[in-house]
Amino acid sequence: MAVENSADLLAMLGDFGQTVTVSKDDFDRDLITAIYDEDYVESLDIAGVRPLLHCRSTDVADVIQGDDVEVAGVDYLVAKVQQDGTGVTILILEEQ
Repeated sequence: MAVENSADLLAMLGDFGQTVTVSKDDFDRDLITAIYDEDYVESLDIAGVRPLLHCRSTDVADVIQGDDVEVAGVDYLVAKVQQDGTGVTILILEEQ
């Protein structure tokens, strides 16, 4: 999800994003705007989807594997953090 600049990214998040909660523990919660997506995956002839969050890298700079995320009332764990080098970080999620 490469974008030209930070203004474009903010506009895209404003148009397509939703507010999600990122938690490191019960006391450290942040509300950010991110784009929720589901990636099609297939392994050993079993198909499914993998939930993803496209975020501004500055919003999730200290998010690590195992942190909690809530999207539209559904709880997830961060399984992996992938920075794309353009200011966007993808959080690969696992539903709890």
